[in-house]
Amino acid sequence: MQTVLPLFLRNHVAQLTVAKEMTGTIARYFGPLRERPLATITPVHIEEWVHAIGATSPMMANKCLSILRTLFEKARDWRLFTGDNPAKRIKRYKEHPRNRFVQPEEMPRLLKALAQEDDATHGYFLLCLLVGCRRTEGLELRWRDLDLINGLWHKPHTKSDRAQTVPIPHSLLRRLSRLPKVNEFVFSTRTMRGHFSPSLVFERWQRIRRAAGLPDVTIHDLRRTCASWLACHGENLAIIGNVLNHSGLQHTAVYARLNLSPVSRALEENSTRMLGLALT
Repeated sequence: MQTVLPLFLRNHVAQLTVAKEMTGTIARYFGPLRERPLATITPVHIEEWVHAIGATSPMMANKCLSILRTLFEKARDWRLFTGDNPAKRIKRYKEHPRNRFVQPEEMPRLLKALAQEDDATHGYFLLCLLVGCRRTEGLELRWRDLDLINGLWHKPHTKSDRAQTVPIPHSLLRRLSRLPKVNEFVFSTRTMRGHFSPSLVFERWQRIRRAAGLPDVTIHDLRRTCASWLACHGENLAIIGNVLNHSGLQHTAVYARLNLSPVSRALEENSTRMLGLALT
């Protein structure tokens, strides 16, 4: 593993739009396998490793298993490993779709907690909430990609590996335009050379959600909240998919069930038809 892993990080992971996140995942969870020669890693070793991660986070265990499968496939492509992929038949944990989003009665508490933060922190989490961006996309927002005149955010790279242009609501645009230009990144502090670190963002989000009384709401739930509120207020799936930069409507269809207005209207009309046939 010590020979293959640097090659995998350099020649495969580094080319991905999620390179930083995946590199961090490997650094944090691949330690138990790192010292083993690739040929000596058996399905039993992998299963025990996956279960150890899954004891606290089944979703992370699935992510690590997926990365390991890809690593073995790349090692075979590079002629550094022969034989069957030992990670291929390991069962993934069953994942239940997460439906949590900030409810209307919870939103005032969240906004009040955000207002207690500094301008950059406030602006970052509002961006996730109002535009539905991913956590890493918000962190990597650069001034050069932000069109303050026309209110547009030009994303050169996204998770789906497609460029995207997103309109920025005027209230948020005014807030962002007032932030100091410390460096190329929009969300930074005077002591930082780069942008907010993931650990800093998680630390501040912990404080915010405690203050808002929303201990189970994650940063990614802000993206889900943006899409869910659009759905609940009647926006069609094509618009929601465009906001989220989904490549197909199958990824956005989960939000269709949140808009009950067409369902309610259909049931009302149907009941009227049925009851209209009652004998008088």
